[in-house]
Amino acid sequence: MNKNPEFYFTSGMYNYYVEVYPEEHPIVKPLLVFFKNGDKALGLKQIDTATKVGTITRAESCYYISHIYLKYETKPEKAVFYMDKLVSQYPRNPIFLMKHIEAQLLSGKYNEAEEGIQSLRKHNAGFYPVAWRTFQGILEEKGMKNDAAAQREYLAALKTPHDDQYTKEYHAFAYAGLARISARAGNKARAKEYYKKCLGKAEYRSVVREAKAFK
Repeated sequence: MNKNPEFYFTSGMYNYYVEVYPEEHPIVKPLLVFFKNGDKALGLKQIDTATKVGTITRAESCYYISHIYLKYETKPEKAVFYMDKLVSQYPRNPIFLMKHIEAQLLSGKYNEAEEGIQSLRKHNAGFYPVAWRTFQGILEEKGMKNDAAAQREYLAALKTPHDDQYTKEYHAFAYAGLARISARAGNKARAKEYYKKCLGKAEYRSVVREAKAFK
């Protein structure tokens, strides 16, 4: 790292993931005896440094630290900070736009997210429709308090294919949204059914906690 600042990214990723991965996948713990211990706090600090001093790795560092704050740390407001940088620098990159909107919605920035959703809706190919339908559902449910409209969007999202790398979690978001709507309508059995389906897709710690906490 002292000789080449690009290594802040790789060092930070190692330090973070060598600790968090076995937390998510306990079966690998015996194998980690062969690996050097990590440090999640140090890893985050190193990746943050890479977002400032890296050249080749700067954009990748912003993207991955945002992903960490969304998936593992449940600090979407920090993800917004890094995604702000990416969408400013790469305004025509729809994946960055998609993750930016996600971070805004999860941090409660509904007004800011609405404009981005309208831009993302222009992308009708690939996995983007499942993203903007899910986002519209979250906006309707949490921002506009319109459960009927949110339900329509969530159901439409679930009929739309996702991809495992970028948009699998959006089906989990949709199932969780339908569960919340069902619970508010007094249909506890249906809410449980939706949360069960949610757990079959969910990887974000916040979503898993929500689904498991429902009684």
